[in-house]
Amino acid sequence: MADGSQFPPAGVSAEEGAERRAARAALFSTEILRRIDAIARASGTGDRAGIVAEANALAAGALALGLSALATEAAETERAARSGDAARMAEALRVLQCGVHDALALLRRGG
Repeated sequence: MADGSQFPPAGVSAEEGAERRAARAALFSTEILRRIDAIARASGTGDRAGIVAEANALAAGALALGLSALATEAAETERAARSGDAARMAEALRVLQCGVHDALALLRRGG
């Protein structure tokens, strides 16, 4: 990612091994897809609370794996949903969808 995100994040022990890293990447890839789908569904129905909850969880998971750009984009989506500004929300969701694509590519390369 352009912001220097890395996978696995700094501090992950060398003993963790390639298989475990690959399993974590696959698990979080599935989680990313589930969360972005839930955010899109909530957006389609105007469920701002649902957007906030899913974006918050996505941001936390992304941070845990060192995906700082995705975490930032998810946090902005959360803030946009809280604001109630439809245009801001639409833009944040567009940026988040691109960020998801980038994060999944990063996980595939690093996992």
